[in-house]
Amino acid sequence: MLDEELMKALKEFPKDKMSDGAKVPVLFISSVSGFGIQQLKDVIWETINTN
Repeated sequence: MLDEELMKALKEFPKDKMSDGAKVPVLFISSVSGFGIQQLKDVIWETINTN
């Protein structure tokens, strides 16, 4: 499990773009604690409904 300091450092790492420039959301999730699951579901729902 990640602590808040490590999550902050990883968020600053630029992984949110593909090589072709397409924007890709970066989310932190944990199936153990449930952290970020609602945010993941929201992003999936938004993606499904915008395409």
